[in-house]
Amino acid sequence: MTGEHYVQIGRALGFLFEEEETGRKFFSVGNGMEQVEITEFEYRLWEELRKVDTLDDWKTLIRSKTKKYPDLDLDAILNKFYAFNLMRQWKFDTVDNPELLGIFITRNAYAYGEIEGYWVVGDHRHVGDNVTLNQEQYMVWNAAAGGAPLLQVLDTIMTKLSLTEEEALALLNKEGYGLIQLGLWNTEYLPFLIEEEAQ
Repeated sequence: MTGEHYVQIGRALGFLFEEEETGRKFFSVGNGMEQVEITEFEYRLWEELRKVDTLDDWKTLIRSKTKKYPDLDLDAILNKFYAFNLMRQWKFDTVDNPELLGIFITRNAYAYGEIEGYWVVGDHRHVGDNVTLNQEQYMVWNAAAGGAPLLQVLDTIMTKLSLTEEEALALLNKEGYGLIQLGLWNTEYLPFLIEEEAQ
């Protein structure tokens, strides 16, 4: 599996249990409707998706950290993540892309206000980790206030910034990806949203 702009999907729901016999730890990831149980090792690999732009970069990063496991099948792990809706490619060419319905976005962090033309966004629990956004980036970030399907976020971006579908998609592809990588947007894959729209 190769490609660029794949993003981590789902929430880290935490530690589940440890096997008494082996000491292996298991974690839960997913969304409020469906959780997936993965090993601690897979959990750490899943977290690394936020640090890279391409799957080849991810493989290189993982190989550098797991040299004592030369036979590790990274494609099998990526396929598992994809099959369990724990990653998706962040590239939307048209508003007809069903992923726009199935991905649910929640805005993370707080807006602290505007300083010299930039908006400061951060988390009160991590003092000093604030991020500054330009007005366009701020509007994209804020379009997910309260949580919404990605198609609705796109509609909000179009309305608030007076953009065409093509312009809004281009902005969503670029800025949405960055917001996810920074942890300012949380993503969940909810396939029932696609099914509801199809009915």
